Order: sequence, then C-alpha cells, then structure tokens
Amino acid sequence: MSLPAYAERTAQVVAAWKAVNGKQAGDPVKLAQALVQLVDRDDPPLRWLAGADAVAAGEQKVRTLLAQIELHRDLSIRLAHDDAATS
Repeated sequence: MSLPAYAERTAQVVAAWKAVNGKQAGDPVKLAQALVQLVDRDDPPLRWLAGADAVAAGEQKVRTLLAQIELHRDLSIRLAHDDAATS
C-alpha cells in the first residue's frame, strides 16, 4: 500500500536502491552459499559476520569492549561482599 503523502520520498528511496543494485561489495550468491555451509555444520556459530566490512566492524567493537573492560577492571572486580569466597 502506498500513501500519497509519502509518494515522493518513496520514489527517491526506490531510485536510490535501484542505483546501487548490483554494485554492492557483497555477492548475494556467495552469501547464500556460505549460509548453506554454516547450517549444514554440526556446530554452526552462534554469531557470524557476513562480509569483510562486518568483520572489520566486529573486530573494532571487540577492541573497544576489551579496552573498556581493562579501563574499569579494578572497579568491576571489587564488587563482591568482603566475606564472599573468591575463586
């Protein structure tokens, strides 16, 4: 269903998508093949990053998270009751 109030914006969005179709970095056929490989595994990953850009973003996220953990490690690990057993 198309709403007249959004017709102009919808046309712009459709045109933008058509302009990049087939020019994206990722190959949909390769993605489909990779997904089939993953679901056929006995141990499919809980999370999987599709594409070099996603891998780079994931690696950056992990580095940021580790830096935040290290920055506040001492404060974070001192939260147990004083009489609690430590492992």
